[in-house]
Amino acid sequence: MDTQHHNTDEKRTLVAETASVPGAANQRRLAAVREYAFSYFCSGLIILGSFLILRLALQEFGEQGFQQFLIVRRFTSALLPVVSLGLGVNLAKLVPRSTKGDSSLDADRFLAASLQLGALAIGIYSLVVLLAGEAASQWLIGGPGLTYVLLCLSAWLLALVWTTCNAGFSRGLLWNNRANWVQVVCLVVAPISVLPFVSTLENFLLFGGLMQIALNVVVACLAMQGSWRTLVTPQVTEGRRLLRAGLPRLPGEASYYGLLALPAMLTAQRYGLEKGAEVAYGLVMLTLLMQLVAPANQFVLAETAYLTQSGNLRRLVSRLTKMLGFAGAVTIAGVVFLWCLAPYLIWFHLGKSSPELVAAVRMIVPIALPLNVFIALKGVADAVYRRAIVPHLSAASLVVFFATYYTLVSAGWSEIAIITAFYAAIWMLAVTTTFAAGTWLYKELQGLQLSSAPDSVRRAA
Repeated sequence: MDTQHHNTDEKRTLVAETASVPGAANQRRLAAVREYAFSYFCSGLIILGSFLILRLALQEFGEQGFQQFLIVRRFTSALLPVVSLGLGVNLAKLVPRSTKGDSSLDADRFLAASLQLGALAIGIYSLVVLLAGEAASQWLIGGPGLTYVLLCLSAWLLALVWTTCNAGFSRGLLWNNRANWVQVVCLVVAPISVLPFVSTLENFLLFGGLMQIALNVVVACLAMQGSWRTLVTPQVTEGRRLLRAGLPRLPGEASYYGLLALPAMLTAQRYGLEKGAEVAYGLVMLTLLMQLVAPANQFVLAETAYLTQSGNLRRLVSRLTKMLGFAGAVTIAGVVFLWCLAPYLIWFHLGKSSPELVAAVRMIVPIALPLNVFIALKGVADAVYRRAIVPHLSAASLVVFFATYYTLVSAGWSEIAIITAFYAAIWMLAVTTTFAAGTWLYKELQGLQLSSAPDSVRRAA
């Protein structure tokens, strides 16, 4: 482990020393391309694994259990940003700073603090479920059938939070391939290994979560530079730093992921579990299209910050233009593919199909185009504005969703009001984010052109 940490330091030094050497820079770019390609490969494995898990869940849990599973997945995606407290992202930011000091134990303490905060957050969630589980189940599906499921979900949520922490810690130390493998093993291999041995959703969440928790403990112990006892020693100072970094972004993150889950949960609550599950399955297909762009967005924020600080705005515009062209092309192709082949893809995936399920997929997947534009540009807006503008826009989009929904319901619309409100919120989010990023780039380019113009032109301006 000490050797691995030493290699990480050497890697950082090598990057710094060779940044201005053409041959070494080319090698570094090649290495970066390989890391990007491997990230896409692992994202593909996670997507395929997620679809396989759904197929196996339908076989093991039955029709009603599968419908509950779809709703619980949406609920989990909305709740995870709240209980994870931004720990993964902030570990990736704070760990590199801590390794600049003399003691590598600082990084260990940050990892331990993140795992402890995750356990504390899940403990609070479990207490809330014990006190108000019936109300939560009533809100989710309009009935009391999910109380025990929500309690078993505690183990699954803790596993997801710890996986996020371990992956963020590895990315902070530039162990990108290791971070990808941690996610593949914990999010795909472990659940698939458990599914053949359980027959209910509750047991899957409980035992699948426990297996992932055990794997995360092993990963954390292997990643530690010092003693594993650091994991069980309270890390108050580092925990406070992680909270200070994560809490300001929490409302915006919760709003964004809550928005992506609301159509399914609201449909289930108002129109029944079966209708909610159909919408949830449509959102699964939407998530598939989002993954076409999401891996590239991991690198947008860092590249935007670097090119902005170095004053290379024209190159930034060129890179963003290419990325938006790529995002638009693959998204349109994906939407057309899913729209045209939805009946066959659903039958191939689930072993059955229905007109209602096909209609839900075709109704939801077109929203992927503005959504992927937002995903592609949110890193730019985060990098160029000092204020956290994207979380504010996400919160505003949630307001647009509810305002549109209640307006349409009062006008006599039925379940289509939920999807229409979803479209309005996503389009608002995409347009405002594009406007924010485009306005900043336009002003900066205007200033750059003015600074390079002759003195007479600058005086006239």
